Amino acid sequence: MIGQRISALANSACKLGVPTAYMVWGVDDETHEVVGSSFRYKLEKRGNEELENWLHHQLTDNASFEFAEDEIGGMHVTVLMVHAAFYHTVDFERVPYIRVGSYTKKLREYPAIESEV
Repeated sequence: MIGQRISALANSACKLGVPTAYMVWGVDDETHEVVGSSFRYKLEKRGNEELENWLHHQLTDNASFEFAEDEIGGMHVTVLMVHAAFYHTVDFERVPYIRVGSYTKKLREYPAIESEV
């Protein structure tokens, strides 16, 4: 899910002309209250590989992202910062994704949007 989301956020940021898109764990989507999260990206693995390294192998070489973690009011929060795609779409496992509303979709399903990225 995170790989697809990085692709979608990078491509959406490019389309919208913004430099960075974000994904946050530990903040309620509706109220924006800090609720904390058990997600610790440094502890996550895919196979025997650390998550961040695995993501770099599965995404195209123009993917640029970084994680940050902190405690707010004693609760853990993780932020994923994804930089806008440049030169070409950011693909995950050779498939480009895009955000359509609150959904992550394959970019190929939206040719009008694909022509804008």
